[in-house]
Order: sequence, then C-alpha cells, then structure tokens
Amino acid sequence: MSEFTTEVTGVMIDPVTGEIIDQKELAERLLAQAKEQGVSLVGPGGLLNQLTRNVLETALEAKLTEHLGARARPDTGRSQHGQRHEVQDRADRDRSGRD
Repeated sequence: MSEFTTEVTGVMIDPVTGEIIDQKELAERLLAQAKEQGVSLVGPGGLLNQLTRNVLETALEAKLTEHLGARARPDTGRSQHGQRHEVQDRADRDRSGRD
C-alpha cells in the first residue's frame, strides 16, 4: 500500500506507534487549526485545496519512487507553481534511457 499507513478493513494504523488513527479526530483537529489560523475551508488557499494538493503530490511522488526505484533527489524543491521539476527530470531520463 504505502509507507505511511496500513489499511485493514478501513482502519488506518500509524506505522510508527502501531496505534489506530482516528480519522474523524484528525479532521476535527485540522479544522480547528485552520479556523484558529484564519484559513478558509474552501477556495484557492483553503484547507481542502491544500490537503487535496498535498495528498495527490505525495501519492504521485510515492508511485514515481516505487516505479523508478529511488527518490529523484533528496532536496526535492518546487517551482513557484508547486511543480516538482526534479521528479519530472528523473522520469524524462528514465523514459529516454539515459542515466
């Protein structure tokens, strides 16, 4: 599955502590923190937008890492638009057969 959690019949287990992750409690904590910091729930800079982007980027990077065999670079940076050029460069090299 992933290096972060293991899913067993809909239950997420913390791989470090072995404890069950209460997803509802986690969501409530995130909402409370966003409210405290003045972050809206929806919209371009909203909590849902940020979470969705982070989850998708992390999942895609994990899949690329799994496919390519190693992280592209440990210093993965982002352009001003949030794109990860290092991962894309590695994928391009892999496709072209160059190292």
